[in-house]
Amino acid sequence: MKKLLYIISFIFLLGCSEDFIDRNPFGDIDKDQALSTFSKLESSTNGLYVYLMRTDLYGGFIPISGSCKADDLIRNTAAETDRYSDELNMIFFPTSTASGLWSNAYMAITSANNVIDAIDADNFDKENAPQSSIDNLKGEALVIRALMHFNLVNFFSQHYTFNDASLEEGANGNGGHVGVPYKFNSAVEEPARNTVKEVYDYIIADLQAAISLLENTKGCVYISQTTAKALLARVALYKEDWALAAKMADEVIKSNRYQLLDVDNYTEYWSLKRVDGFESVFEINMDPSDSNFPGRSESIGGIYLSYQDLGVPVSLLSMYEDDDVRRSVIQDNGADGYSIYKYPGEGNNTNVNNTKVIRYSEMYLIRAEANLRASTSVGDTPLNDLNVIRSKRGASTLISVDAEVILKERQLEFAFEGLRLFDLARYQKDIVRSEIPQKPLVSYPDKSFAYPISEYEMRNNTNMKQTGGY
Repeated sequence: MKKLLYIISFIFLLGCSEDFIDRNPFGDIDKDQALSTFSKLESSTNGLYVYLMRTDLYGGFIPISGSCKADDLIRNTAAETDRYSDELNMIFFPTSTASGLWSNAYMAITSANNVIDAIDADNFDKENAPQSSIDNLKGEALVIRALMHFNLVNFFSQHYTFNDASLEEGANGNGGHVGVPYKFNSAVEEPARNTVKEVYDYIIADLQAAISLLENTKGCVYISQTTAKALLARVALYKEDWALAAKMADEVIKSNRYQLLDVDNYTEYWSLKRVDGFESVFEINMDPSDSNFPGRSESIGGIYLSYQDLGVPVSLLSMYEDDDVRRSVIQDNGADGYSIYKYPGEGNNTNVNNTKVIRYSEMYLIRAEANLRASTSVGDTPLNDLNVIRSKRGASTLISVDAEVILKERQLEFAFEGLRLFDLARYQKDIVRSEIPQKPLVSYPDKSFAYPISEYEMRNNTNMKQTGGY
């Protein structure tokens, strides 16, 4: 019987970091028993975070691919392997590309759905837990479900405002083209791809529901109410819902839960596994003792500093002013190239880096862009928001701002963090790397902005439609 790649027998995620309450080895236990009490639901929700550290998710692929497919990275002259060569060359084949992201993201979604369904069914022993604690668990699972679908639609579909119907049928500038299947359950089935608009609508609904359930009582390695608002701000930005983007970003800024890094603590921040109260709105707590931790230096730090496969283009380095502290995470590797130290590791282990998923600085840049596009000034002016970031980083202040200035500032701020590809797509920019003779490497629009669906998935789901152009 044909089944989706990501639908397997009931999966429960094992293990939590030292910051988590418990490990919950439910792999061989009946699902109803595994979710039969509040404490087991709590442990299972904690397990969702652990799964996100996998190599094909935030342990490596998501941030690296989003940078590598754009113009943040080049092949390092000190490279030891050819990892991410497809992304560098922007040539993808359904036989091998990004299938791990697809399967692992849907596994995480399936497990999140199990937690949500168990809470909705209300058949578990509450163990005197207050309703607010139960609501918080559901909110965390809803955000993880939304986050995984958001990654899937970003990587496997053209961006929301894409309008080239010759490449993607239904493309109308309003998400009418193919997105990904949005999964609300863990059933074995063969779903078709929802449209991008439908996927965004479901993501927004999940995040809005989560906001009403979540509290702000946990640290940055957990999902809080401000995490949900920050993710919703990013989703709204990509959708070009400027009012919602500005509103959510403004609420996170005014939450007083975070503060921007300055020249005195910026560099050190990247070598710390977790810092509550600074810029991390949400980060993945990477635990090397857990089986989900990336092995064989496949983590972000391992790729950048152990294998040194990927380096920094001189053209990007030259964009930073001399006193801009953001230059400090780019260092000469002694082999006629520059390496990335945003993921320097812990001690002598370059693999142990918490992946920063959402940082506080992004809220200022989202608010700035949304206000600029909508000619509004929610919270502050676009110029003031950019200058807040630049002054904290030691860069000179600006006297004017436009969309191109914001795009450049986003690259300077989020280089190597996985956001650049989606910025280039929504700005409808060609992909150009000055070190490569071919100019541009990819002209917008192009199929390679989105990954193809794997051949395995296409064979085993009769309702699956291939990404346009493949």
